[in-house]
Amino acid sequence: METFQRLFMMAKQYYMRFLFAAICMVIAGGLQSALPLIAKPAIDEIFMSKNIDALKWIPLAIIAIFLFKGLANYGQTILMSSIGLRIVTDLRNKLYEQIQKQSLSFFAEHPTGLLMSRITNDVQAVQTASSEAITALVKDTFMLIALVGVIFYMDWKLALIAMVVFPLTIYPISRFGKKMRKVTTSSQITMGTLNSLLQETISGTRIVKAF
Repeated sequence: METFQRLFMMAKQYYMRFLFAAICMVIAGGLQSALPLIAKPAIDEIFMSKNIDALKWIPLAIIAIFLFKGLANYGQTILMSSIGLRIVTDLRNKLYEQIQKQSLSFFAEHPTGLLMSRITNDVQAVQTASSEAITALVKDTFMLIALVGVIFYMDWKLALIAMVVFPLTIYPISRFGKKMRKVTTSSQITMGTLNSLLQETISGTRIVKAF
């Protein structure tokens, strides 16, 4: 959760873009939640009651839902990608400025390839988190709330059973998330070491071949 808080703080200066992106996320999540409400009358009226009139408006409603959901997803993707790119630009500029202020001992302790990996690979991971993770958090949270409301509206007894079973899935998901964070951190460190090795090897090739 601390990571999401930092991402929200970095995206704060682009609040207008984020506001419109959040509106698109809410629309997309709401329309996704509306599909079960359309599915029930589609089955009852078309297949069970043989209602010809329902055959006219239900397909149009489904097409309209997917159309507007697609437009909303497109809007939030464009806006969140734009925010992610701007956050990455800001981070790289700040990181570069901080590196330039360091002493000679800092550069002696930290290989050039490792520093390059921090500016490129690690910051690129922030872009992915800012554009995808925040989107998933906002849209999926709203969609979950809307779907819970739909479930209670359609069958409150089954909804109560689902609410009892759902907390049991939180623990394994949490454990899996922690393991994934460890693997991601390890891969970033390995990538930094690899970049450092490549930089030192390639930059020293001319000197080695000269002898």
